Amino acid sequence: MVKNEKIFTKYKSKGADYHWRQINKRNIFDFNAHRIGSYQIMCERILKFTKIHTTSPELRIIDFGCGDGVLLFMLKRELEKDGKNVSVFGVDSSPESIAVAQKKNPGGIFRCNSVYSAGFQDDIFDIAVSSDVIEHVDDPNKMIDEMIRVTKKAGFIAISTPVKFSETPLDNLHFQEFFPGEFSRLFETKDLKTVDYIQSHPLFYTLLYGRPINLFVKKIKIFKYLLNILAGYFGNNVFLQTRPQSKNDLMSYQSIFLKK
Repeated sequence: MVKNEKIFTKYKSKGADYHWRQINKRNIFDFNAHRIGSYQIMCERILKFTKIHTTSPELRIIDFGCGDGVLLFMLKRELEKDGKNVSVFGVDSSPESIAVAQKKNPGGIFRCNSVYSAGFQDDIFDIAVSSDVIEHVDDPNKMIDEMIRVTKKAGFIAISTPVKFSETPLDNLHFQEFFPGEFSRLFETKDLKTVDYIQSHPLFYTLLYGRPINLFVKKIKIFKYLLNILAGYFGNNVFLQTRPQSKNDLMSYQSIFLKK
């Protein structure tokens, strides 16, 4: 590990399976509309890509910084609905989360490795993904190069991360964040073709989601629970919005989709 690398502590503080609790629509307190929005956007774009560019029914997918394996579970489920036979692989530095990922994704292969050295052969994956990880690492270029290395020629790479809004990262577990231009430039010198770049998650709702209010002498994130109900029970997730409603609207999340 690079000496300046941020140590991701949420699996120890929130529980090794906390992302699984965040996709449980029946519990508005644990459900996370913001998180599920980012996963759904990635799943939709990857499904679209495979329909257009992939003829083989067999797909191998690797998740860099897979955590407890939720994104891989969702990708496998959606792609198998489309008739694909999907094998999932993941790397993460947290042994606690890797254990959960393995349990929740029977048959998958998960390794407790760095995103700089995944421990897999060259050119063996059809799709490489990474969600909310690149902002935690000290050397994003090294991570991207490793994703390229293990992806097949004509394979697909998808990376998502928050949009930068301040000089110092808003999350103290983030090593660095990226303005949209900075994020896109990370890939300019790579042997990759940008298929799509998306901004999503309106900033207004993101800030509202995390804002607590005083209620009965207690701070409660009432807006989070209301937006969770809207998304979980009524199917209207405001974080799935990918286009500003006006030129003054700002989006808080970005995803890039590339072909090798």
